[in-house]
Amino acid sequence: MKFSSLIKNNKTLTIILLITILFFLFAFFIAKKQTIFADGAGYFSYPYELLKNGNLEYSSSSSSKYFGVIKTPEYNLNKYPIGTGLFLTPAFLAGDLANSLSTRFDHSIFSKNYQFFVGFFGILYLIAGLVFLQKVLRSLFSKKASDLTLLAIALATNLTIYAAVDASFSHIYSFLTINAFIYFVLKCIKNFNYKNSALLGLSLGLVLLIRPSNAIVVLIPIIVVIPKLKKTSIFQFQNIKKIISILFFTLLTIFPQISYWQSITGNPIIFSYRGEHFNFLSPQIANVLFSFNRGLLTLSPILILSILGLNFLRKKYLGLCIAVFVFMIFNLIIISSWWMWDYGIGYGHRAFTDSLGIAALPMAALLENLTKSKYRLYLFTYIIICLITNFIFMIQYIYR
Repeated sequence: MKFSSLIKNNKTLTIILLITILFFLFAFFIAKKQTIFADGAGYFSYPYELLKNGNLEYSSSSSSKYFGVIKTPEYNLNKYPIGTGLFLTPAFLAGDLANSLSTRFDHSIFSKNYQFFVGFFGILYLIAGLVFLQKVLRSLFSKKASDLTLLAIALATNLTIYAAVDASFSHIYSFLTINAFIYFVLKCIKNFNYKNSALLGLSLGLVLLIRPSNAIVVLIPIIVVIPKLKKTSIFQFQNIKKIISILFFTLLTIFPQISYWQSITGNPIIFSYRGEHFNFLSPQIANVLFSFNRGLLTLSPILILSILGLNFLRKKYLGLCIAVFVFMIFNLIIISSWWMWDYGIGYGHRAFTDSLGIAALPMAALLENLTKSKYRLYLFTYIIICLITNFIFMIQYIYR
């Protein structure tokens, strides 16, 4: 099915698309909010440097302005993973074409045309991520609960910001690839063939290429599948070959990162965030969840439904519930242990934006049950309040 027909025949995605476009136009043309800044400039510098200067040595005079470029006597290194730069390449190409057609050619990485197309393509990546998420939800829950969950996740969290406003950051691309990974996990459970295993490996590779700490998503298929191993023939020779194909396509996808590190530093695997670290012995869990600055539940209270929904998910899909719960705990610990627990910038706690598709699973389980109960009026009122307050907070954010 073509992308245009998919949107046309899907009211939920159409509503989200139109609202997100309007918000993007408001933020870009009225609020004058930049889409390329801070970390985003570091990510966007990958296609900019490679296609403008023909290399990633960051030797040009302007490269000193890029956030995240580490300069040493031996080499200059972009500390950020390369995956987001890959997804930003279409925006660069479109912006570069627009620059060349403009009477006032702007060579800067912060060109208005680059800024515009980063937001434009960010919206497309958002819809692609929601397509995968919708397919996952509808395969597990009712259509009504799935679509209501989609609206809540898209419009009552910070997802719109990282799709249409701060789209040069990594989070909307992690959201897309994690949802794709979960989708292909379900496809492999139903039909473990070479096509699905290759696509599963590709999606996992993209998850790692964008943000290596998101590797914990592998906990979900491991926890869901392992209890079933005694009942299946997964260790038969033909299935082992399919597992190898998953690993092969995962490694093939992350090869650009390994190649980049090798060519610049001489080492294929490095920790590029020099001077930054995790404090696993003192995770700032309370601050991460409840801070008035960027607390996850403070600025996205809709996600309380995800926590409450774990009980409903347990009743319907016990294995999946355990997997989601374990993922949430590990994800919370990792994010809370980063030396800068609030991640320094952004709307809401942006580190959780990547995994909003996983948070949608228990939320859908709750909505499937409560929309049929005597509590549905209270539930809908709560969702509407979350939607309204989220848009107020987002408008305040873009005017900071």
